[in-house]
Amino acid sequence: GERALTREIAQHFQYYGQLGASQQLPFLLEVAAYDLVHLIEACLAADGDAADLADALLERLLQLDQTISSDAEQPSLVGVRRAQLQLAARLLARGDDARARQIAADLAAEPQERLISIADALYVEARPQYWELTERGINFSYLEPEFHSSVEDLLALVAQQRS
Repeated sequence: GERALTREIAQHFQYYGQLGASQQLPFLLEVAAYDLVHLIEACLAADGDAADLADALLERLLQLDQTISSDAEQPSLVGVRRAQLQLAARLLARGDDARARQIAADLAAEPQERLISIADALYVEARPQYWELTERGINFSYLEPEFHSSVEDLLALVAQQRS
């Protein structure tokens, strides 16, 4: 019931994430990406009642990295792409092919080597919690093992988008 507020919060995430990336604080864009992913997943968990809001937030997530242009901002790009890849893998595992294909189409512009590198890092990270004490505590580089096979499916979708 708080759609307008959720959209406003998502807009703030995007703005401050992109501002942080432009100010040499690349982690802020990555945090914004993960926060948007959590909002999208919460909307989709709301029994389809907020699917339209999830779609609007997904559009914002896919636009998040469009301001990245310099080599110095590449760490932000990798973090955003990792969040997008993780969301797409979870969507595929849940049978939400349409949204996963939307993400795959966006990822198709990314070099294949970068996507493989991100996927490989997800496969080997075994710690769901970040190694140092933080307010968040979660490890952005962790993807639950039950979604690893969906990453392979996603990479196949990305390859289809390229051809």
